[in-house]
Amino acid sequence: MFKDLNALIVVASKNLNVKEIEYLYKLGYHDFGENKVSSLLVKKNELKDLNINWHFIGNLQTNKVKDIINEVVCIHSIYKVSQVRLIEKYSNKIIPIFLEINYLKLPSRSGLEIDEVESFIEEIKKYKKIKIAGLMVIGAINNNLLTEEIFSNVSILNEKLGFNELSMGMSDDYEIALKYRGTTLRIGRKIREELPSLIL
Repeated sequence: MFKDLNALIVVASKNLNVKEIEYLYKLGYHDFGENKVSSLLVKKNELKDLNINWHFIGNLQTNKVKDIINEVVCIHSIYKVSQVRLIEKYSNKIIPIFLEINYLKLPSRSGLEIDEVESFIEEIKKYKKIKIAGLMVIGAINNNLLTEEIFSNVSILNEKLGFNELSMGMSDDYEIALKYRGTTLRIGRKIREELPSLIL
């Protein structure tokens, strides 16, 4: 179902076990995202024989940057200069990042406010080991109209800034994300629902 969409599917695998990830890999899903550093490192080690592209999609604490930076192909949740500074210090490669946007300015969510994005980009442009792929945003819970507003305006800003990638859209709103030119979808529950009830 999802592999046929015109977007990169990052399987949000926090609720998937190793056998389930192996099963999905054989189906053609090769990008998986974890939101906890410890879980990603454990699963990556257990699945080291598979050529999985691991993404970090959670809130990245600065004290965990060193542990994760050389284990992933992309980080979707950058919004602090301190994160970028530590990537610069510990990364052994140039790594794509998405800048996380807190469009609704919710205290329970991390990210940059819309009017902070351009100055933040200016502040981090001196760092050489990051490549800004684009913006990342989460839609509103149980509110498609507000999610349309969020995705539309973040997409406009993403295009204005000249970025080619846009990380937005999850199980309940991926169709809205595609409508507004989302290129990277983070799908968890909807994919898990399609798994056989027993994977041996």
